[in-house]
Amino acid sequence: MSLLLALGGCGDASEVPPARAIMPPVIYEGKIVRQPPSNGGKKDGWFLVQDGQRRWISNTAWLHKNGYTPDMVLEISAAEFNALGENPLPME
Repeated sequence: MSLLLALGGCGDASEVPPARAIMPPVIYEGKIVRQPPSNGGKKDGWFLVQDGQRRWISNTAWLHKNGYTPDMVLEISAAEFNALGENPLPME
């Protein structure tokens, strides 16, 4: 019996789409990441990954000052984004 049926869902396991693997934070180390746009808040911004955590980049001038360009920003899934812990100190 599939887990879906055991939890009261309908259908069988063949109807459940395969889970997308979440990449470990280390693969994004030193990279600028963002998640797909959601609500227009801070989480829609760009973040530098340091020590496995994301740090918000408060303005685009930081990118250029530190040798990054907007085309270097990687869009990752919301699940991957949320799997990264957040360092509350923004990059300024």
